Formats: sequence, C-alpha cells, structure tokens
Amino acid sequence: MNIAVITRMSFKADLTDVQIHCFRSYLEALSLQDHKEFTVYLLANSVRNYEGSQSNREFIKEIVEPYPFVKVADPKRFKYDVEIRLDYDDVVSHDFISDVYKTAQDTEKETFVISYQPIKVDVYTGDQYRNPLTYSTICPSMCMALVQKNQKTKGVYDRPHNFMADHVGKCIVRPEGYYYLQVHGENTLSELPPKSFKL
Repeated sequence: MNIAVITRMSFKADLTDVQIHCFRSYLEALSLQDHKEFTVYLLANSVRNYEGSQSNREFIKEIVEPYPFVKVADPKRFKYDVEIRLDYDDVVSHDFISDVYKTAQDTEKETFVISYQPIKVDVYTGDQYRNPLTYSTICPSMCMALVQKNQKTKGVYDRPHNFMADHVGKCIVRPEGYYYLQVHGENTLSELPPKSFKL
C-alpha cells in the first residue's frame, strides 16, 4: 500500500520565523515515523487562489534537503492508495503513519476517510489542550487520510475537510494522541481553548 502525505505550502509573503519553526517541527515528526514507507509532497507552487513565491520555494527546498522522503512537487493524481492531508505547521506522533497503514489495511471497505482528532498545542509554552470540537463520522478533522484501495477517482484536497465524509461515503474516526495542531497565532485556528480544556 503506497502512502503520500500532501501538504499545502504556497505563500505569497515570505515565511515568518514562527512558520519556519513549526515547519521544522513538522519535518522532524515525519522523520521519526516507525513506518518509513511514505513520500511527502509539498505543494509550493499554486494552490486554489494562492500563488507561492519563488523565494519561498527556494527556501523550502533548502530546509527539506536533509529529508530525502520530501519532494517540493505535486504528486501524480490517482497514484497513491492513501493520501494524507497534513498542514505544514502540524505535528504527528511517531506511530501516526503506522496507524494510518494499519487502519487502512484492517478496514474491508475499499474507499473511505480516516479522521484524526487533534490535540491543540501552544507553540510558545508546549501546553496541550483538548480540542473543543469533536470530529465525527460525518465531519472529519483537517487531518485525514483518504484511502482508495482499488479504483482511484478522488483527491484528499478535492473538498474542504468537513465535507469529505459525504464526498467519499465512509469515515473512520481515530482518537487523540496521533495528531497535534500547533497554535501559534499565525495560522487559521489561532485561538487556544479555555483553560478547562488543558491536558
């Protein structure tokens, strides 16, 4: 079963120090995976209405040079059995890819989505918080794996994450502990939950 991690990195403005720090954490987490058979693709050219800058593309290529499993390129469409959607500033546990692989193998259905419940992490303090929103079989999280064991007709970015279950037809929800959403004030979900959610 071939696996691709696909991450959008097309920014018009130069990457900030915080974004670079989070991106390095993302790369380090993927380099420590138990299951090593996967390829990471960074979409640094054009994604939706965003056109990535040339200077960022060159800088990203320098940062990923020590990581041979990372490509700054678009993957060939409908090539992979599993496409994982992961943001450049997210972090995953060392057994994340193993869990994706095992869940994909153990599920009889041919086409489905695996959704990972996030834990929010304050990038400045390291404090962890339970996410107030619990994702479900009808609303997958922003971190998901699209599995297509035989016929491949869909892409993991074809729909917004919350519509992918309806688009694909089945969603399996995995618990906390695999996926960490770094909150740093410069990403879309930049608010930390109330202190009562602190782990």
